[in-house]
Amino acid sequence: QLHVPVDLMLSCRLDDVLMVPEIMQYCQEACDFAAASPDAEVTKGVRRCTLLVTNAQPSPNPPFPTFNEPPSLSAFQSMPNARVVNSRLSMELVKEALSRMSDPCRIVVSGPSGFNA
Repeated sequence: QLHVPVDLMLSCRLDDVLMVPEIMQYCQEACDFAAASPDAEVTKGVRRCTLLVTNAQPSPNPPFPTFNEPPSLSAFQSMPNARVVNSRLSMELVKEALSRMSDPCRIVVSGPSGFNA
């Protein structure tokens, strides 16, 4: 388990939003930690999460064929440390996230192979 603040920016299409329950659990862990230790820096769970969502793409070969419908994101968005943005990742969103991060910080970026090149 990491004992450092973790902020998450996740971008996906509505037809592949698969981990919302797990991410909500991590966000709740951070909320519980903050409530129990209001003067301490949050070092448990996901301190802040921004879920970037774009429209599903009609395809004869969907990315997850057994995925029936997108989850309700209203419960996720109602969390104090989570938000949903109907947009692609932008420089403005990255700059906003960086301005709220602790110093020093480590940034990990992952995506499709072309994105990681």
